[in-house]
Amino acid sequence: WQNNSFSYFISHKSRGYQVVQDYFGEDYEGILVHDCYSAQKKTPAKLHQLCLPHIFRKLNFLIEFQRSKWAFKIKKCFKKALDKKKEIFEDGFDSSERLQIQQQIEKDLDQLLFLKFEDENEESLRWSLFRHRNKLLTFLHFKNVPADNNGSERAIRGTKIHHKISNGFRNIDSAQRHSIILSVVETAKKHGLN
Repeated sequence: WQNNSFSYFISHKSRGYQVVQDYFGEDYEGILVHDCYSAQKKTPAKLHQLCLPHIFRKLNFLIEFQRSKWAFKIKKCFKKALDKKKEIFEDGFDSSERLQIQQQIEKDLDQLLFLKFEDENEESLRWSLFRHRNKLLTFLHFKNVPADNNGSERAIRGTKIHHKISNGFRNIDSAQRHSIILSVVETAKKHGLN
């Protein structure tokens, strides 16, 4: 887990929800930005935001290989939300106009998600997005909430490279010690400490 101020690394054999309960807790009142793993979806939080680039990959498949007009429109709606977010949170932007833009984008997305398809791939993605509807545009309503989890992806890149090159640690104790040190070092960097 990480944000602009802290990094918290955990090494565990499981990616299950029990790890969340044991290390992160169940009383988080912020906004979680994540992929769509079940443990992440189950984590109690004020709100959730699914990583849009992950969704774009699925949409791109439908656009490129199936020529899906629906996927193109959904992607266009998300891109509009990303573009407008920059504009609506600029200093001096009228709050009533901001709300109007947010509501229009929400409405546009809803109209696309309420369609049904005979094509199995389109319907599967539509249903997935429909089920997670309240996690798709959270970023549009909060200035400091990103639409992706790129910060977390960057944070674990070094560990993933280590895992690929040396095939990981020899035992879980070494991995856990590494996680503790990494948590301290990365948090210190975020606070400008040596």
